Amino acid sequence: MLRHIIVTGNVAAGKSWILNQLQSLYPNASIYPEFINNDELALAILKRRFNNTISTLTFQNFIMDKWVIHSKLHQSEINIYERLPDDAVEVFAKAFLNEEEYKTQEHRLKELTMLPSYKDMNSDNCTWI
Repeated sequence: MLRHIIVTGNVAAGKSWILNQLQSLYPNASIYPEFINNDELALAILKRRFNNTISTLTFQNFIMDKWVIHSKLHQSEINIYERLPDDAVEVFAKAFLNEEEYKTQEHRLKELTMLPSYKDMNSDNCTWI
């Protein structure tokens, strides 16, 4: 039985710490950290976004590219995600992109059918904490 554990929440709420704790409880789990976790290129791109040397759309496309990479990785019986692609689009892209740019991100999100989505979750198949 495939199980997905999703850790989400505000910036600096302790998601990465919880992810590490879950990893120690489930050492054979596949871990899908947030896009900047231990990634110097991602940190450099984030810095460029903060300095306005790349566009928000370029930045969001980088994040979605990272999700595409995650989607191609072998999944385990237990998969632990720090956020989901839905967060990248529905929370972050929606707030900072114009309508046309946002539609490109919605399209990319629809291509990630092999990853869990909040849209597929309900009280029958999820426990919300």
